[in-house]
Amino acid sequence: MFHPLIRCAARLSKPTIRHATASPIRNALASPLRSHNLSALRQSSRIIRHASSKPAPKPALVSPITLTPKPTGDSKPASPKPSPNAPGQNASQLNADGTYPSRILLYYAGKRTVYLGTLKLYAVLLFSYCSLIVAPPLFGQDNADVLGKLGLDNAGVPGWVVPAAIVGGSLVPLVLFQWLSPPYVTHIYTTLPTWATATKSNLFSYLSRLPKDATLEMATIRWFGRPKLTKVTVGDLEFKRARMGCVNTISRARLGDKEQMFYVDWRKSPATVPEPEAVGEVAKAVKKWQDERLALEAEQLAANKKKLGWKQ
Repeated sequence: MFHPLIRCAARLSKPTIRHATASPIRNALASPLRSHNLSALRQSSRIIRHASSKPAPKPALVSPITLTPKPTGDSKPASPKPSPNAPGQNASQLNADGTYPSRILLYYAGKRTVYLGTLKLYAVLLFSYCSLIVAPPLFGQDNADVLGKLGLDNAGVPGWVVPAAIVGGSLVPLVLFQWLSPPYVTHIYTTLPTWATATKSNLFSYLSRLPKDATLEMATIRWFGRPKLTKVTVGDLEFKRARMGCVNTISRARLGDKEQMFYVDWRKSPATVPEPEAVGEVAKAVKKWQDERLALEAEQLAANKKKLGWKQ
């Protein structure tokens, strides 16, 4: 006899073989399932073959997206640098081909002209109203009520004093404006050579070396806002202050016995012109010719003094 443990080990070591017996009920249930599975597999294979025969769709082209960093509060977008030959602020005043006109506008006072012309016209109308409508009825009257409102005694005051004072008071702004406003320049024109009208660099090159006999046409305002055009040469202009700062440029070429006076903002044109900075180049040329003329006059004066000293 074997030990019970040996018999258990022998039983565990032997492989257990189970023979499945075919059951008629099981076969009857499995057969329709198998046929159904075979038909489903055949149908799915047909669908796979049909799908594989179709061409694959092309992938859509997607444009690349560029991400730009959002500017912060302190950083400002960099503005493109202007070309040295690009037109100025008002390109509509150029020719159709982009060149400058031969008679170019260098300076324009803009709205200041309207303000000055309106003030001059107002001063004329005020004087006309006071001298033609207000003052005549007051001549030869007592005018005690008017003097009483002013706190003056009517005794011994002639009847013409009050109307004369009204006319004189209305004459003050008229004289003041007519004395201060005539030098004010509204427009400056000059004539360019053909090569200077081509590009901006050519224009500024010509204006920086403006010849002595180059002509400038300066427009000022007359009575009732009428314009006055005066032609002067660059060599005759001189920077000089007069009339309480209302004159900063004079012309050595006198118009009869009168000295021609002008006021120009030589830094930059106040209103839009083809090139607002062009008038500054003209000012540099005027200063250059003025320095040369003053140096020549100083040399001549020294030579005359020396010559007179020899004669003594």
